[in-house]
Amino acid sequence: MQNIRYAFRFIKESFSIAFKTIQLQEQWVYIAVGNLILLFFWFLPLGLVLGLIGLKPVGMLLIGLIGVFMLFSFYAWSEITREPASRRIAALLQAGKSLVVEGTSQNAERLQAAQEIEGDGKPLLAEISQVEEVPQEKSLFKHWSDILILTLGLPWKRLIYHFQKLLKPEIEVKPAWIPSYTLLIPVISIENRDLKDAVQRIDQMIDDHLLRFQPGLVKVDLVGSLVQWILCFIGIFIGLTVAILITDPIAPDPWLLILGLGVGMLIVWLFITSGNLFSAYSRSFYHTALYQWARNVEAARETGEPERAVPPDILRQAIGKITKK
Repeated sequence: MQNIRYAFRFIKESFSIAFKTIQLQEQWVYIAVGNLILLFFWFLPLGLVLGLIGLKPVGMLLIGLIGVFMLFSFYAWSEITREPASRRIAALLQAGKSLVVEGTSQNAERLQAAQEIEGDGKPLLAEISQVEEVPQEKSLFKHWSDILILTLGLPWKRLIYHFQKLLKPEIEVKPAWIPSYTLLIPVISIENRDLKDAVQRIDQMIDDHLLRFQPGLVKVDLVGSLVQWILCFIGIFIGLTVAILITDPIAPDPWLLILGLGVGMLIVWLFITSGNLFSAYSRSFYHTALYQWARNVEAARETGEPERAVPPDILRQAIGKITKK
Protein backbone atom coordinates (compact mmCIF):
# COMPACT_ATOMS: atom_id res chain seq x y z
CA MET A 1 0.00 0.00 0.00
CA GLN A 2 2.88 2.35 0.68
CA ASN A 3 4.02 2.05 -2.94
CA ILE A 4 0.51 2.96 -4.08
CA ARG A 5 0.66 6.09 -1.92
CA TYR A 6 4.02 6.97 -3.45
CA ALA A 7 2.43 6.58 -6.87
CA PHE A 8 -0.49 8.89 -6.06
CA ARG A 9 1.93 11.42 -4.58
CA PHE A 10 4.04 11.36 -7.72
CA ILE A 11 1.04 11.62 -10.05
CA LYS A 12 -0.40 14.51 -8.08
CA GLU A 13 2.89 16.39 -8.26
CA SER A 14 3.33 15.70 -11.98
CA PHE A 15 -0.10 17.11 -12.82
CA SER A 16 0.57 20.08 -10.56
CA ILE A 17 3.65 20.82 -12.65
CA ALA A 18 1.69 20.41 -15.89
CA PHE A 19 -0.98 22.88 -14.78
CA LYS A 20 1.80 25.44 -14.26
CA THR A 21 3.72 24.59 -17.46
CA ILE A 22 1.66 24.93 -20.60
CA GLN A 23 4.21 23.12 -22.78
CA LEU A 24 3.54 19.89 -20.89
CA GLN A 25 -0.15 20.16 -21.79
CA GLU A 26 0.61 19.65 -25.47
CA GLN A 27 0.36 15.89 -25.01
CA TRP A 28 -3.19 16.31 -23.72
CA VAL A 29 -4.13 18.21 -26.88
CA TYR A 30 -2.49 15.58 -29.10
CA ILE A 31 -4.43 12.80 -27.37
CA ALA A 32 -7.78 14.61 -27.45
CA VAL A 33 -7.54 15.73 -31.08
CA GLY A 34 -6.03 12.45 -32.27
CA ASN A 35 -8.72 10.39 -30.56
CA LEU A 36 -11.41 12.62 -32.06
CA ILE A 37 -10.01 12.05 -35.55
CA LEU A 38 -9.85 8.31 -34.89
CA LEU A 39 -13.43 8.44 -33.61
CA PHE A 40 -14.69 9.87 -36.91
CA PHE A 41 -12.54 7.38 -38.82
CA TRP A 42 -14.10 4.39 -37.04
CA PHE A 43 -17.58 5.92 -37.11
CA LEU A 44 -17.72 5.40 -40.88
CA PRO A 45 -17.40 1.57 -40.89
CA LEU A 46 -19.61 1.30 -37.80
CA GLY A 47 -22.27 3.42 -39.48
CA LEU A 48 -22.06 1.33 -42.64
CA VAL A 49 -22.51 -1.88 -40.66
CA LEU A 50 -25.54 -0.47 -38.85
CA GLY A 51 -27.04 0.96 -42.03
CA LEU A 52 -26.49 -2.05 -44.28
CA ILE A 53 -26.62 -5.02 -41.89
CA GLY A 54 -28.21 -3.70 -38.72
CA LEU A 55 -28.13 -5.47 -35.37
CA LYS A 56 -28.18 -8.98 -36.78
CA PRO A 57 -25.64 -11.48 -35.36
CA VAL A 58 -23.20 -10.80 -38.20
CA GLY A 59 -23.62 -7.07 -37.70
CA MET A 60 -23.06 -7.35 -33.96
CA LEU A 61 -19.89 -9.39 -34.57
CA LEU A 62 -18.54 -6.78 -36.98
CA ILE A 63 -19.42 -3.97 -34.57
CA GLY A 64 -17.55 -5.76 -31.79
CA LEU A 65 -14.46 -6.29 -33.95
CA ILE A 66 -14.43 -2.68 -35.14
CA GLY A 67 -14.89 -1.53 -31.54
CA VAL A 68 -11.86 -3.52 -30.41
CA PHE A 69 -9.73 -2.02 -33.18
CA MET A 70 -10.98 1.44 -32.25
CA LEU A 71 -10.04 0.99 -28.58
CA PHE A 72 -6.60 -0.27 -29.55
CA SER A 73 -6.06 2.67 -31.90
CA PHE A 74 -6.89 5.07 -29.05
CA TYR A 75 -4.37 3.35 -26.79
CA ALA A 76 -1.68 3.13 -29.47
CA TRP A 77 -2.05 6.82 -30.27
CA SER A 78 -1.71 7.77 -26.60
CA GLU A 79 1.54 5.77 -26.50
CA ILE A 80 2.84 7.53 -29.62
CA THR A 81 2.19 10.93 -28.04
CA ARG A 82 4.62 9.97 -25.30
CA GLU A 83 7.52 10.60 -27.69
CA PRO A 84 7.33 14.42 -27.74
CA ALA A 85 6.07 14.41 -24.15
CA SER A 86 9.19 12.57 -22.98
CA ARG A 87 11.40 15.15 -24.69
CA ARG A 88 9.47 18.01 -23.09
CA ILE A 89 9.70 16.46 -19.64
CA ALA A 90 13.39 15.64 -20.04
CA ALA A 91 14.10 19.22 -21.11
CA LEU A 92 12.36 20.48 -18.00
CA LEU A 93 14.23 18.03 -15.78
CA GLN A 94 17.55 18.98 -17.34
CA ALA A 95 16.92 22.72 -17.15
CA GLY A 96 17.02 22.98 -13.38
CA LYS A 97 17.48 21.03 -10.19
CA SER A 98 13.96 21.67 -8.95
CA LEU A 99 10.72 21.19 -10.84
CA VAL A 100 8.38 22.30 -8.09
CA VAL A 101 8.09 26.04 -8.56
CA GLU A 102 5.49 28.57 -7.66
CA GLY A 103 4.76 30.18 -10.98
CA THR A 104 4.27 29.35 -14.62
CA SER A 105 6.85 31.84 -15.81
CA GLN A 106 9.72 30.16 -13.98
CA ASN A 107 8.82 26.78 -15.42
CA ALA A 108 8.53 28.27 -18.88
CA GLU A 109 11.93 29.95 -18.58
CA ARG A 110 13.55 26.66 -17.58
CA LEU A 111 11.93 24.79 -20.42
CA GLN A 112 12.94 27.46 -22.89
CA ALA A 113 16.51 27.43 -21.60
CA ALA A 114 16.70 23.67 -22.05
CA GLN A 115 15.47 23.92 -25.62
CA GLU A 116 17.77 26.69 -26.85
CA ILE A 117 19.58 25.69 -30.00
CA GLU A 118 23.21 26.38 -30.78
CA GLY A 119 24.35 27.55 -34.17
CA ASP A 120 25.16 23.99 -35.27
CA GLY A 121 21.57 22.89 -34.64
CA LYS A 122 22.27 20.82 -31.53
CA PRO A 123 20.43 21.18 -28.24
CA LEU A 124 22.20 23.16 -25.55
CA LEU A 125 21.98 21.31 -22.23
CA ALA A 126 24.05 23.14 -19.68
CA GLU A 127 23.22 20.99 -16.69
CA ILE A 128 23.40 17.39 -17.90
CA SER A 129 25.61 16.06 -20.67
CA GLN A 130 23.92 14.00 -23.36
CA VAL A 131 24.96 10.43 -24.18
CA GLU A 132 24.85 11.51 -27.79
CA GLU A 133 23.98 14.93 -29.13
CA VAL A 134 21.63 14.85 -32.07
CA PRO A 135 20.15 17.62 -34.19
CA GLN A 136 16.80 18.97 -33.12
CA GLU A 137 14.17 16.86 -34.85
CA LYS A 138 11.52 18.62 -36.88
CA SER A 139 9.12 15.70 -36.64
CA LEU A 140 7.29 15.33 -33.35
CA PHE A 141 6.56 11.68 -33.99
CA LYS A 142 9.66 10.51 -35.84
CA HIS A 143 9.71 7.16 -34.03
CA TRP A 144 5.97 6.48 -34.17
CA SER A 145 6.54 3.17 -35.97
CA ASP A 146 8.98 1.96 -33.29
CA ILE A 147 6.51 2.85 -30.55
CA LEU A 148 3.66 1.17 -32.44
CA ILE A 149 5.70 -2.02 -32.81
CA LEU A 150 6.55 -1.81 -29.11
CA THR A 151 2.87 -1.37 -28.22
CA LEU A 152 1.94 -4.42 -30.29
CA GLY A 153 4.74 -6.71 -29.18
CA LEU A 154 5.48 -5.77 -25.57
CA PRO A 155 2.43 -7.46 -23.97
CA TRP A 156 3.41 -10.80 -25.51
CA LYS A 157 7.05 -10.34 -24.50
CA ARG A 158 6.02 -9.59 -20.92
CA LEU A 159 3.61 -12.53 -20.85
CA ILE A 160 6.30 -14.95 -22.02
CA TYR A 161 8.83 -13.45 -19.59
CA HIS A 162 6.58 -13.79 -16.54
CA PHE A 163 5.50 -17.29 -17.60
CA GLN A 164 9.14 -18.36 -17.76
CA LYS A 165 9.80 -16.75 -14.37
CA LEU A 166 6.86 -18.68 -12.96
CA LEU A 167 8.16 -22.00 -14.29
CA LYS A 168 11.82 -21.42 -13.43
CA PRO A 169 12.06 -18.78 -10.69
CA GLU A 170 15.62 -19.78 -9.80
CA ILE A 171 16.96 -19.08 -13.31
CA GLU A 172 17.65 -15.61 -14.66
CA VAL A 173 15.24 -15.22 -17.54
CA LYS A 174 16.22 -13.42 -20.71
CA PRO A 175 15.80 -10.80 -22.03
CA ALA A 176 17.01 -8.78 -19.06
CA TRP A 177 15.47 -5.52 -20.28
CA ILE A 178 11.86 -6.66 -19.77
CA PRO A 179 11.64 -5.55 -16.10
CA SER A 180 12.93 -2.12 -17.18
CA TYR A 181 10.83 -1.82 -20.34
CA THR A 182 9.42 1.46 -19.01
CA LEU A 183 12.63 3.20 -20.09
CA LEU A 184 12.21 2.24 -23.74
CA ILE A 185 10.11 5.19 -24.86
CA PRO A 186 12.28 7.78 -23.06
CA VAL A 187 15.40 6.25 -24.62
CA ILE A 188 13.79 6.15 -28.08
CA SER A 189 12.54 9.73 -27.79
CA ILE A 190 15.36 11.54 -26.00
CA GLU A 191 18.36 9.72 -27.45
CA ASN A 192 16.85 9.44 -30.94
CA ARG A 193 17.24 5.67 -31.17
CA ASP A 194 15.24 3.04 -32.97
CA LEU A 195 13.67 0.19 -31.01
CA LYS A 196 16.59 -2.22 -31.46
CA ASP A 197 19.16 0.34 -30.32
CA ALA A 198 16.94 1.35 -27.39
CA VAL A 199 16.82 -2.26 -26.16
CA GLN A 200 20.62 -2.46 -26.37
CA ARG A 201 20.91 0.84 -24.51
CA ILE A 202 18.74 -0.43 -21.66
CA ASP A 203 20.77 -3.64 -21.50
CA GLN A 204 23.86 -1.45 -21.14
CA MET A 205 22.19 0.57 -18.36
CA ILE A 206 21.38 -2.66 -16.54
CA ASP A 207 24.92 -4.02 -16.97
CA ASP A 208 26.35 -0.74 -15.65
CA HIS A 209 23.93 -0.76 -12.68
CA LEU A 210 22.57 2.69 -13.49
CA LEU A 211 19.06 1.87 -12.27
CA ARG A 212 18.71 2.31 -8.52
CA PHE A 213 15.48 0.30 -8.24
CA GLN A 214 13.05 -1.54 -10.47
CA PRO A 215 10.60 0.86 -12.16
CA GLY A 216 7.68 -1.25 -10.96
CA LEU A 217 8.52 -0.57 -7.31
CA VAL A 218 6.38 2.57 -7.38
CA LYS A 219 3.01 1.66 -8.85
CA VAL A 220 2.51 4.62 -11.18
CA ASP A 221 1.89 2.28 -14.12
CA LEU A 222 -0.63 0.27 -12.11
CA VAL A 223 -2.55 3.34 -10.96
CA GLY A 224 -2.51 4.85 -14.45
CA SER A 225 -3.74 1.64 -16.08
CA LEU A 226 -6.48 1.13 -13.48
CA VAL A 227 -7.81 4.65 -13.97
CA GLN A 228 -7.60 4.22 -17.73
CA TRP A 229 -9.57 0.96 -17.78
CA ILE A 230 -12.13 2.10 -15.21
CA LEU A 231 -12.92 5.20 -17.26
CA CYS A 232 -13.00 3.08 -20.40
CA PHE A 233 -15.61 0.69 -18.99
CA ILE A 234 -17.65 3.54 -17.51
CA GLY A 235 -17.62 5.34 -20.85
CA ILE A 236 -18.69 2.25 -22.78
CA PHE A 237 -21.50 1.54 -20.31
CA ILE A 238 -22.83 5.10 -20.33
CA GLY A 239 -22.42 5.39 -24.11
CA LEU A 240 -24.37 2.19 -24.74
CA THR A 241 -27.06 3.21 -22.27
CA VAL A 242 -27.53 6.63 -23.86
CA ALA A 243 -27.52 5.14 -27.37
CA ILE A 244 -30.26 2.67 -26.39
CA LEU A 245 -32.32 5.41 -24.74
CA ILE A 246 -32.06 7.67 -27.78
CA THR A 247 -33.04 5.05 -30.31
CA ASP A 248 -35.00 1.82 -30.46
CA PRO A 249 -32.62 -1.08 -31.27
CA ILE A 250 -35.39 -2.88 -33.15
CA ALA A 251 -36.49 0.21 -35.07
CA PRO A 252 -36.45 -0.27 -38.86
CA ASP A 253 -35.01 3.19 -39.49
CA PRO A 254 -31.19 2.82 -39.86
CA TRP A 255 -30.66 6.58 -39.52
CA LEU A 256 -32.05 6.47 -36.01
CA LEU A 257 -29.56 3.73 -35.16
CA ILE A 258 -26.71 5.76 -36.65
CA LEU A 259 -27.79 8.80 -34.60
CA GLY A 260 -27.67 6.75 -31.40
CA LEU A 261 -24.30 5.37 -32.45
CA GLY A 262 -22.88 8.86 -32.95
CA VAL A 263 -24.05 10.18 -29.58
CA GLY A 264 -22.86 7.06 -27.79
CA MET A 265 -19.44 7.20 -29.44
CA LEU A 266 -18.95 10.83 -28.39
CA ILE A 267 -19.61 9.85 -24.78
CA VAL A 268 -17.20 6.92 -25.08
CA TRP A 269 -14.60 9.25 -26.62
CA LEU A 270 -14.85 11.65 -23.68
CA PHE A 271 -14.25 8.99 -21.03
CA ILE A 272 -11.61 7.01 -22.93
CA THR A 273 -9.70 10.16 -23.83
CA SER A 274 -9.70 11.22 -20.17
CA GLY A 275 -8.35 7.83 -19.13
CA ASN A 276 -5.72 7.77 -21.88
CA LEU A 277 -4.62 11.27 -20.98
CA PHE A 278 -4.25 10.46 -17.29
CA SER A 279 -2.36 7.24 -17.90
CA ALA A 280 -0.12 8.39 -20.75
CA TYR A 281 0.94 11.62 -19.07
CA SER A 282 1.59 10.17 -15.61
CA ARG A 283 3.57 7.26 -17.06
CA SER A 284 5.49 9.58 -19.39
CA PHE A 285 6.57 11.74 -16.47
CA TYR A 286 7.49 8.81 -14.23
CA HIS A 287 9.42 6.90 -16.89
CA THR A 288 11.29 10.01 -18.00
CA ALA A 289 12.17 10.85 -14.40
CA LEU A 290 13.58 7.35 -13.93
CA TYR A 291 15.53 7.70 -17.16
CA GLN A 292 16.93 11.05 -16.04
CA TRP A 293 18.00 9.55 -12.73
CA ALA A 294 19.91 6.84 -14.58
CA ARG A 295 21.52 9.53 -16.73
CA ASN A 296 22.49 11.46 -13.61
CA VAL A 297 24.19 8.36 -12.21
CA GLU A 298 25.98 7.86 -15.51
CA ALA A 299 27.13 11.48 -15.61
CA ALA A 300 28.35 11.26 -12.01
CA ARG A 301 30.54 8.28 -12.84
CA GLU A 302 31.91 9.90 -15.98
CA THR A 303 32.79 13.16 -14.23
CA GLY A 304 33.79 11.70 -10.86
CA GLU A 305 31.21 13.88 -9.11
CA PRO A 306 29.05 11.56 -6.97
CA GLU A 307 26.81 14.44 -5.88
CA ARG A 308 25.31 14.46 -9.37
CA ALA A 309 23.91 10.93 -8.94
CA VAL A 310 20.67 12.18 -7.44
CA PRO A 311 17.11 11.57 -8.62
CA PRO A 312 15.03 14.46 -9.97
CA ASP A 313 13.35 16.45 -7.22
CA ILE A 314 9.90 15.11 -8.06
CA LEU A 315 11.14 11.57 -7.42
CA ARG A 316 12.90 12.53 -4.22
CA GLN A 317 9.80 14.23 -2.88
CA ALA A 318 7.49 11.37 -3.83
CA ILE A 319 9.65 8.39 -2.84
CA GLY A 320 12.54 9.86 -0.90
CA LYS A 321 12.24 7.31 1.89
CA ILE A 322 12.98 4.34 -0.34
CA THR A 323 15.80 5.77 -2.45
CA LYS A 324 19.41 5.10 -1.72
CA LYS A 325 21.33 7.92 -0.15
